[in-house]
Amino acid sequence: MKNTLITPSDVIAAAFRPSDFVREQSVLDADILSAEQKFLVPVLGKLYDALREGLYPTLLADYISLPLALYVKAQILPRLWVQSSDAGVVQIKSDAFIPADRTLLGPLTRSTLRQAHTLLRRAVKHIESSPELYPEYDARENIQNRCSIQGGVIISGDGTDL
Repeated sequence: MKNTLITPSDVIAAAFRPSDFVREQSVLDADILSAEQKFLVPVLGKLYDALREGLYPTLLADYISLPLALYVKAQILPRLWVQSSDAGVVQIKSDAFIPADRTLLGPLTRSTLRQAHTLLRRAVKHIESSPELYPEYDARENIQNRCSIQGGVIISGDGTDL
C-alpha cells in the first residue's frame, strides 16, 4: 500500500500548467495526505480505504485524481507565494516577474477549490449511480449529503445553520 492516492508528479501534471514552473519538490506527500484527509475521507468514507488498498484504479484515475490534485494545489498556493529557509520566510522577486499580492491569491485559491468541489461532486454522482460497484461507499456517511456551505455558513441536512 502506498502512502498517498496520487504522487507529487501527478499533482503537477493535473493541476498546474507547464508554464507555471512548479517543481515536483514543491509538493510534499504531507500536502497530498492532508488534502485526502480533509476533502476525500469525509465524502468517501470507507471507499477511501479501498482506494488506498489499490481497489478501483479506474475510479481513482477517472474521477478522484483530478479533484484531489486541485485540492492539493489550493492548499499549497500560499506556500508557493513565499519561500522559507534558514534565512527566514521571503517573497520571491526577480527582474522578469513580480509576485502577485494577496488580493490575487485569495480568488485563485477559491476558484481552484470550487473547481475541485465540482469535480468531486461529479465523482460522487458516478459512485452513487452504481452502488453495486462500490459497496464500501455509504451515501449516508457522505458529509456533502448531510450539510453544505452557502456563503460561508454551514447548513445542516435539515436546513438549520450551524
